[in-house]
Amino acid sequence: MGPSDWVIHITFDGNLHWRLTSSPDGNTLYGMGDNFYRVSSNSNFAQPSVYNVYGLSSGMMASGMMNQQTLNTTYTENSGKAWSITSCPHAGYFIMRNQQDGRNAEFYVAKDVSSNKHTIYVQFQGNPYPVKSETFDMKNIPLSNGDVFRCLMTPPSIQPTLNTGYGISIGNSGINVSFTTPSTIIPPTTTSVYNPPPMNYPPPQPFGQPQPFGQPQPFGQPQPFSQPQPFVQPQVYVQPMSITSTSSLANTIINACQGKSFDSDKMKIVVTYSTSQVSPMAGSDLIRVISLFGFESDKVKAVQQLKKTNNIATMDCSTACSLVRSFAHDSNKDHVLRDLCPYIWDRRQNCESLVSCLSFSSSQNRLRDFILKN
Repeated sequence: MGPSDWVIHITFDGNLHWRLTSSPDGNTLYGMGDNFYRVSSNSNFAQPSVYNVYGLSSGMMASGMMNQQTLNTTYTENSGKAWSITSCPHAGYFIMRNQQDGRNAEFYVAKDVSSNKHTIYVQFQGNPYPVKSETFDMKNIPLSNGDVFRCLMTPPSIQPTLNTGYGISIGNSGINVSFTTPSTIIPPTTTSVYNPPPMNYPPPQPFGQPQPFGQPQPFGQPQPFSQPQPFVQPQVYVQPMSITSTSSLANTIINACQGKSFDSDKMKIVVTYSTSQVSPMAGSDLIRVISLFGFESDKVKAVQQLKKTNNIATMDCSTACSLVRSFAHDSNKDHVLRDLCPYIWDRRQNCESLVSCLSFSSSQNRLRDFILKN
């Protein structure tokens, strides 16, 4: 496997992401608007020590994405559109397809072994610039464009597991790639033997004398015929998994705000920590964070900041209603419900519960239309 078989992603200033392809000799990297050429140098290049493409640890849900066991695994984006994994050519790389419009998206996954964090570059069909994501949980993939991919279903599989390994080193001679021959692990088959239960019959009872025949009872009035009820097919709803564990980001923000009296100081802490890490908060953690603020306007800003940095996890309608009850004014409740709408997985089934949080009928009608359309 040569350098031309690899794709390299780089990020400028944390915002602009380029996808680079290597020349066959490994001396040139071709980018979107410029090329990078290797020059002679007496200094040795630093060997990569953090990022690698050896796939993910076994036992984790995400590790299955590196082999054929998770073909047809389904993810959903904020708009509700579904994406399915259609191909997993090798470790650290898989392809999804949009079930509605047929677009493809290529996912390049690398793991930071020092913090157990995954860095993902997503190349959407028709978009020349990749989208970057960093996450600790491959079930929730927050993208830099504000969208979030959430794992909805992982199909069972009995396919053998393929263990592959790739290594990259960069030196004076260019880019060198090492490849470990894949090994196939086939689960052992088990054979079960059916043992019938013992046939223990009770001894026969002696034949008794039949009772004398009595007078037959008079024939009663027949009951009127009732129309049978039509058969109704029960609806099956797959409930997505809601995150209920305590977020490390929430604990960090709450501890840092201890002793702070002004909402402006607390808001700076929320902005600083939410920008530096991605750790989606469950509804209970979100309630704890906004309760730090005294003014409702600052509570709304805190929710908007956490949404902007992809630090809000999925929640149910009951949790969302509990959060909104900490606001007094309809306008603030409406703003918060609209911000939380993409994260409430049962918002359409329990739309009226969310609408009932508002007092005025005009506000309720506008919110109802918004929830049912989003």
